[in-house]
Amino acid sequence: MTRHSTRGILPLLAAASLLLTACSDDTSMAAPPELSSTPSSPTPSSGTTDGTTDVGPPWRLLSDEPEGVPLAPGAYGLTPNGVSDHVVVVQAPQGYKNIGGWTFVTDQPFHAMGFQTAQRVPQDPCGTEEHSKFDTMIDPGPSVQDLAEALAAQKGAVTSDPVPTALDGHHGLYLTYRVGKGIDVAMCEAQAFDIFDTGPGAWYLETARERAAIWILDVDGERLVLAWVAFPGVTRAQMSEMTDMVESARFVEP
Repeated sequence: MTRHSTRGILPLLAAASLLLTACSDDTSMAAPPELSSTPSSPTPSSGTTDGTTDVGPPWRLLSDEPEGVPLAPGAYGLTPNGVSDHVVVVQAPQGYKNIGGWTFVTDQPFHAMGFQTAQRVPQDPCGTEEHSKFDTMIDPGPSVQDLAEALAAQKGAVTSDPVPTALDGHHGLYLTYRVGKGIDVAMCEAQAFDIFDTGPGAWYLETARERAAIWILDVDGERLVLAWVAFPGVTRAQMSEMTDMVESARFVEP
């Protein structure tokens, strides 16, 4: 998940990890999203504070919802963890909660879907006592392709080949991502396997065999990321549900 400077989300993640032993272990990745031959175009928004749009159903800002409380199913606007003014509206099913206004989370076992920006990428997401992973941070460059190539090149990360994708008429690349076999994340620096720096924090994985699905998009010239993460034990159906959430995304004016 995403690390802020306070690392305030970690107690929730630690509690969620205790639930894993009683869960199934179908950790097959959801298949890459299929490209539509006629991608949808962006849905305009009125920009009103109650989330009412000119076209499409009404939505509410996720950040206005109490944290850690189950949400009613519906459309919610996420602001990114990072430096961007964009808002993405996602259709959330039953069973998710708000954390920070940029992430939907669940538990039993823990999985989450969120919206981020990516600023810097560690070449070594784990790090060692001799070599800090934070010293390996690089600026991957500004493009969607730059970020995808930097993630694929990370030490210890196992990724799929990036494939073209489109969400709400915005094009980019999709790839799957997981912690490599044999890596003990508890022994990594800061007990985390860092994927990228978001600007105000970082996005990272916390346990061996944890995985992610990552959509990197060019939205009006700005590179943005939608993604989900899944602890071991998350089922194929749960991963597909999160993929459906990402594919429901539409970018609106804040």
